[in-house]
Parts: sequence; C-alpha cells; structure tokens
Amino acid sequence: MISTVALFWALCVVCIVNMARYFSSLRALLVVLRNCDPLLYQYVDGGGFF
Repeated sequence: MISTVALFWALCVVCIVNMARYFSSLRALLVVLRNCDPLLYQYVDGGGFF
C-alpha cells in the first residue's frame, strides 16, 4: 500500500509543476498582450514581473 508520506510528496510535485505551468503561461500571455498594447506593460509591471 502507498504510504502517506509518498502520497504527500507526489501531491507536492504535482502542485509545483502546475504552478510552474501557470506562471509560464501567464508570462507568455502578458508578453502577447503587451505587444498588442504597449501601455499594458506599465500597468502590469508593478512588482517587477518582467
């Protein structure tokens, strides 16, 4: 049977992979939108995202 610790670490790995996919797709979307509207870069870049 699968131990609880192994299940916990597998869930952590899945969550980290999903978060990395989310942030990379968000950055790609913002780059595309910034090419459409150059002023969007200044609105979004409050925390130094780019």
